[in-house]
Amino acid sequence: MSGTYSGLFVEGIPHPKGTVITEHYLNEYWNVASILLKDSEIVLENYLVKYNIKDEVLEIKMSTDTKITLYIKNKEFGLTDSVTKLKSYLVNGLDFAENDQHLSGLLEVLVDGKKPLLKRTTIYIKKADYNVALNVGSRDETAYHALIFTFLQITIWVKVKNKKDLLINLQDRKELVDSFIDDQKMNVKKEKDLIRVLDFYNSQFKKGS
Repeated sequence: MSGTYSGLFVEGIPHPKGTVITEHYLNEYWNVASILLKDSEIVLENYLVKYNIKDEVLEIKMSTDTKITLYIKNKEFGLTDSVTKLKSYLVNGLDFAENDQHLSGLLEVLVDGKKPLLKRTTIYIKKADYNVALNVGSRDETAYHALIFTFLQITIWVKVKNKKDLLINLQDRKELVDSFIDDQKMNVKKEKDLIRVLDFYNSQFKKGS
């Protein structure tokens, strides 16, 4: 296992160094993006980008194989995954608030409509726990993704942790949505099921519904 060392410790011989996480990306590979700059109507088309979740910066690859860092000054951008070819849409969290505090970083729009559903990806970094005296543990830091699903209500984000949270925020169609979840045997803690529920809810407000 990388970073885990349980061999003999010999005094005077330096032990292996662990990995320190200095950057961590939403995707490790470059993706094509169209970026709408904040406070302007300028759109940067077809740039290769990676989003560094740890530092909350957008990195743009230049033709010279160098990269520049954009400190989330973009308002929004569309992204095409270079592997799956799927398109996604992200917005700047700084334009919105949670508990009177502005959010940071970028959020992915999963469902649009009367009640947009968004996903915020953050990371938790577990520090190295190597014990020199006992010569056990890991020398490496480890990064784990944490996914937070939210509704957008005007300019306020509301977290969705479970079915109760979901239905509280869908009061105008609560019974209908509750029946839909039960009939379809869905688990709203799963992203794909949560997307289906919000698609169903928002469809109730389309013309002709």
